Amino acid sequence: MYLEEFVVGAEFSTGLRQITETDVKTFLDLSLLKNPIFLDDQSAQQMGHPKRILPAPLLISVAMGLCQQRGLFDHMVAVLEFEYVRFQKPSYLGDAVQVMSKVTLARPTKDPKRGLVKLAFELHNQRRESVLEMAAVYLMLRRAR
Repeated sequence: MYLEEFVVGAEFSTGLRQITETDVKTFLDLSLLKNPIFLDDQSAQQMGHPKRILPAPLLISVAMGLCQQRGLFDHMVAVLEFEYVRFQKPSYLGDAVQVMSKVTLARPTKDPKRGLVKLAFELHNQRRESVLEMAAVYLMLRRAR
């Protein structure tokens, strides 16, 4: 989406994406986050979780990927800032997640080819529970005139 397509107050949602064991293994191999609470239920239970949890950076990555699929970042130049990231509750292997986003800022910059967009995101699980909230500012292209 171009800057002009982002209107303050507009809301966007993505489809659901189930996070599989293959997803987790691939992410852990890439990120080197091989913490036992992500690898097996017994280790997670020893830390007070009912079963293994999903790595927080994986959830952020999946959320951003879902937004990319939705077209929100098709004309993004750069991520300028993550204002906050808050995890509301754990997510578990097999959960399905969906992003709800809201435009909170959309304005041109001094460069006539670019503008700023701030999006507030909520990642929900299959029970529609919020598991992650965050906000980020993006530098976006404007439509050619």
